[in-house]
Amino acid sequence: MVLGFPTNFFVRQFSTSPNVYGTAYHPAGNAVGDPSLSSSLSITIDSALNATTVEGLLFNGLIGLDTFTINAFSQGAVVDTLLFENLASNRNRGFTGFRLNSGGSAIDFVEILPDLSNPFPGEWDFWIDTIAVGEPIENILTPTPTPTPTSEAVPEPATMLGIALAGGGFACLKRRRSV
Repeated sequence: MVLGFPTNFFVRQFSTSPNVYGTAYHPAGNAVGDPSLSSSLSITIDSALNATTVEGLLFNGLIGLDTFTINAFSQGAVVDTLLFENLASNRNRGFTGFRLNSGGSAIDFVEILPDLSNPFPGEWDFWIDTIAVGEPIENILTPTPTPTPTSEAVPEPATMLGIALAGGGFACLKRRRSV
């Protein structure tokens, strides 16, 4: 599910507006969601990218602590796993950055799984944002600086001629009026 400008998203300043990508079924927290939605999120990555790292932001939307497992796969085999235990709730700045590293194999699939046993059995509510594939997340979050010119711009000869003629014309006009 894509959420544009989600409501009750207390750590929005750490995401990239306007959208976050998530899934939810959290009646205890009055979350928008549906039990027919998947309780996990997955990202399929083109293996031609030969990405050995995947980084991003994970947000806990529950009104209580939750634990998340993130797995990276290469050709069906798990190549990295991260466990985030007791991630704070959305209302308590519940988000974290993650970095998966395959150690050399191309990551072609990432799966993010919440703990469905606690604190609200069978309920989930979480989002991901700012996914960097094969490059540091800082490259996405930090704008590339505009290069500064190394030398002064020099007007072309036609421009210089136009400036000289205009200056000469004003000089003649001034001289005529003073006579």
